[in-house]
Amino acid sequence: MLKKYITPQRLQFVGKAWEIRHALRQEQKLRGARTPLVSLLEAQQTMRPDADLPARK
Repeated sequence: MLKKYITPQRLQFVGKAWEIRHALRQEQKLRGARTPLVSLLEAQQTMRPDADLPARK
């Protein structure tokens, strides 16, 4: 099962290699192949209502 951890400076996928590749391809389709990681992180932070909660340890 793919898990995605997002913080303001970091995006981390945890799962099998094929799941990670699939998730990255989906992000490319949604935002375009040349979208920088910073833009992706900003978009993900605005979508999550719990974005200001501390990261899991």
